[in-house]
Amino acid sequence: MPICRRVVSTVLVVAVAGIAMCLPLLAGGCNKKDSISGDSGINANAKVVVIPNSGVKPDGTLTDQALQTIQAESAAPNVTVAFYRSPVTDGALTQIAKYPNVKRIEAVGGKITDKGVDKLKATNPNIEVAR
Repeated sequence: MPICRRVVSTVLVVAVAGIAMCLPLLAGGCNKKDSISGDSGINANAKVVVIPNSGVKPDGTLTDQALQTIQAESAAPNVTVAFYRSPVTDGALTQIAKYPNVKRIEAVGGKITDKGVDKLKATNPNIEVAR
């Protein structure tokens, strides 16, 4: 067998083996325990409420529409409120604090400070904030 075919065959075998090794992770996750619920999977049983940028006012607080969206889902026992690249501030955390079933806030790219998170945790000590 020429060297090129042998190399291609070897690469294909390695690629197929790599994919086969990854399939269990793709199908079932990493079996990591959720720190909030104890369930397998990251926040596996959470009701995720995504607030678009249009739900955030220029001062970083939430619009009435965004608060109504959170309110509508707040009866679920485990709610995650997610913002992505939204300019949310500590003011938004203060607004969300009145919903005790919000267990996680994802505010990647926001303007949330440590002081704001500490104030939120004083009201809701079990909440997790990812930023």
